[in-house]
Amino acid sequence: MFADDAELVSDDPFPPGEHRGTEQLRRFLAGRFTQRVGVDPTRKQLAGDRVVWTLRARTEGPRSAPTGRAEAEVQDGRIMRLRVGR
Repeated sequence: MFADDAELVSDDPFPPGEHRGTEQLRRFLAGRFTQRVGVDPTRKQLAGDRVVWTLRARTEGPRSAPTGRAEAEVQDGRIMRLRVGR
């Protein structure tokens, strides 16, 4: 899925940081996104080599869930850059 030298940049409402390489990206995504963030794959925007999705954090209780977006840049069928934030 990710290129060997892929990069991920995250910002509010998600934990801020920069990550490089497939191992760092996998650790970041598995630790923060697998249980706490929902993605609606039917609601995406495609433009050339970019895909944008809306993300929603899962919360418990009456609080409203923070939303953000993910933007992936794809080259040769692999994600080169992934940005998550507002």
